[in-house]
Amino acid sequence: MRRLLENDTTLDEVCIADINSNLRRFAMNEIAYLTPKNKFGFKMGGENIGNNTTVFKLVICSIEEEYMESFMNGVKRNNNIHTLVFVGWHVHNGAVFPPLSPWLENNCNLTTLQIVRCPVGSNGIKLLASTLATNNHLEHISIRMCSVIDDEAFDELVNVLDKNTKHLTRLDLNDNNIGTKGCIALANFLSNKKSELKNLNISHNNINDEGITHLTKALTQNNRLKELNLNGNAITEDGWRSLATALCNSESISDIYLSNHSLQSIGISSDRWFKRNNADIVLYLSINSGGDNDVNEIDPFVPIQKILHHDTEWDIAMYKDEDLELLPYILEWEEYAGFLNTNYSEITNSKKRDYRRRLQSIKNKTIHAFVKAFPIVVVDKLQSTLES
Repeated sequence: MRRLLENDTTLDEVCIADINSNLRRFAMNEIAYLTPKNKFGFKMGGENIGNNTTVFKLVICSIEEEYMESFMNGVKRNNNIHTLVFVGWHVHNGAVFPPLSPWLENNCNLTTLQIVRCPVGSNGIKLLASTLATNNHLEHISIRMCSVIDDEAFDELVNVLDKNTKHLTRLDLNDNNIGTKGCIALANFLSNKKSELKNLNISHNNINDEGITHLTKALTQNNRLKELNLNGNAITEDGWRSLATALCNSESISDIYLSNHSLQSIGISSDRWFKRNNADIVLYLSINSGGDNDVNEIDPFVPIQKILHHDTEWDIAMYKDEDLELLPYILEWEEYAGFLNTNYSEITNSKKRDYRRRLQSIKNKTIHAFVKAFPIVVVDKLQSTLES
């Protein structure tokens, strides 16, 4: 307590723990352990933390629910704390979460929230979701090993996270018995174009082939996620096949281009058995990892490598003078034109006019899509043409 009051610069972390907690044996100089015994003790502890300017991490291992509000009334004055951790705490109804709401809303520096080995129950998850609705600063949320979370509660939580995606880049949800309905909620979340999530850990849950199929469909609409930890789930050959298709749909060149090119790790691709039975997934993840990781947009050379892997006769040299950004549109145009030319002799005269209109429509849509996606490239080309 003295070190808190004196703003000891060597003090980084405060842990609220039971006096008999085994965590005390890990005591280090940069960690202060507070063991209040009553409401007054928690109130004073909260006020001292609130007045401190050196502590950046608060770990709560044990606190009576009836003392939480008075404790947080003091803590909420401290806007220097950037990490809040609940660990090993049996809070079955989640009553501890609502008092956090004002602090979560106002503390712009709080970027990490971890809830570990806390069986908060479904009602607790709902209260946590309501609490998180006031925050859009968190970058890392971890809810791990929190026992069974029912579908309704989990859906509420993911819906809240879906609306607060501005800064969230890492989400850990391992060991929570997440099933198919949970995967549907997460798939909707991943499909959000505003999502900045780069790391999703859903290992050791109850995810089967049906669940992974929902997730893989969402991956084709997501170019941000780099790590999806699927280790320890009930995924079979069919489920892995759907992931392979999401990473590289080889039905056509355009389908390859529209596949997922950002995912680089699934948490188990280094396993010998997995590598032997899912060599295609390992290859696609490796190709994705070879792209430019410093930008959010997909590196165009990644889909090119996948195209060349499946179509070795395709001559990329013929496009050497074209802007690389034009590639998907050129390919799409060639595929449609090729299909129509191949079948042109087999269709009636009345349908030929319809095919010509379709072909022109496709061309117009392709041009429009390109202009919309790359206006600067178009303007530069027009300018260079006029100058010449």
